Amino acid sequence: MSFVRRQEAALSKLGQMARSQLLRQNAAYFVGNVLALLLGYIYHFAAGRLLGPEGYAPVAAAFSLYFLLLVPGQMILTVAMHYAATFMVSGDGGQLRSVFRYLMKVTGMGSLLGLGIFLSVSPIIAAFLHIGVLTLLALSPTVLLIPLASVNRGVLQGEQRFVALSILLLADAAVRVVFAVAATLSGFGASGAVLGLGAGLGVGYALSFWPLRHLFTGRTGDFDKPHVLRFARSTTAAILGISFLFTADILLVKHFLDSQQAGIYASVSALGKLVIMATASITGVMFSRVTSLEARGLPGDRTLKASAGMVALVTIATVLIFGIAPGLVLLPFGPAFAAAAPYLPVFAVASGLFSLASLLCNYLLAVHDQRFVPVLGAAGIGEVTAIWNFHANLWQVITAVLVVGAATVIALWSLFISHRNRRTPEALELSPNNS
Repeated sequence: MSFVRRQEAALSKLGQMARSQLLRQNAAYFVGNVLALLLGYIYHFAAGRLLGPEGYAPVAAAFSLYFLLLVPGQMILTVAMHYAATFMVSGDGGQLRSVFRYLMKVTGMGSLLGLGIFLSVSPIIAAFLHIGVLTLLALSPTVLLIPLASVNRGVLQGEQRFVALSILLLADAAVRVVFAVAATLSGFGASGAVLGLGAGLGVGYALSFWPLRHLFTGRTGDFDKPHVLRFARSTTAAILGISFLFTADILLVKHFLDSQQAGIYASVSALGKLVIMATASITGVMFSRVTSLEARGLPGDRTLKASAGMVALVTIATVLIFGIAPGLVLLPFGPAFAAAAPYLPVFAVASGLFSLASLLCNYLLAVHDQRFVPVLGAAGIGEVTAIWNFHANLWQVITAVLVVGAATVIALWSLFISHRNRRTPEALELSPNNS
């Protein structure tokens, strides 16, 4: 066999191994994420069943704020994941230890500052959302813990240790459910349910130090702090934009519509976001792999396309389930939420579009293409404007969310095509099967 043929055979084998590894990693993280997600929905079902539509609406509003509070945490997680994946390729454990300890120090100070700000503005937020101040203050432990836990989870994800990460997610979700149910039954109402978020995070954070114990011993190395800060700015823009699109609708519905309609929409949103949460693992694996490929000078186009296909399959499956058996899906919420059934399949499509938007943003972030920032800004303004002007009923709100999601995906996919076309033919040929 000639040298050229041997090289082609080796590259083909590498491509097959890369695709096989992508599937294994997605399978491990996806299963853990789905099980944690199931427990997360048991949390929502239990809160809805125990509190009813009007009592559940404040929990849903607080949970949407929890998603917004994940913005700084997700930014930190993505930064930690990026550098863990990069240093894993270079084999420089000393630099990773330095970045890890630096992020721990920064997030520790940031958590305390964030908690102080949250406590000071809680009465204003509670008044806007028409919920009790104590229910909102129950988010305080979550505010403190999100940045801290995000560092550890980001490093595990960047090191592609998806089994350990799945175990942490399961522990977090299980404790959340048990604590929330116990606190609600003990008479703490919506505040008790919200406190469960912080309890789960606390346990998950404590457990995360065991798989990361190797970072507390050994040599450290120098790293480029300005580069970390620049990447953090881009990450913040991506996470802030996507998280805003995920949560602005339910906050505006809580503001404009009555408690009964807000409670129904909250159940639709909670179930529809099943797509977003289930596909978060796909996005995480894609980002880690594309970052590693980028560090080696290889494109990750097929990794993105394969991941987009997985997101589409999850979305289609969810739409079919919601369309065929809405009563079964809503059964855990109870008969008071039966009016949510017609909205479920359409909202699942909208959630799938936002999941694809998140996937594309993370890809562009991994390849250092910041053109997604104005797209996300326009999408956020468009969503708020549409719902602000069209909220006479829930169909108008859902239609607005669907249209914004579709426009965002089209714009971001155009950026991906543009980025791919800028690749030189030589760069594309370097990658085994372009995976």
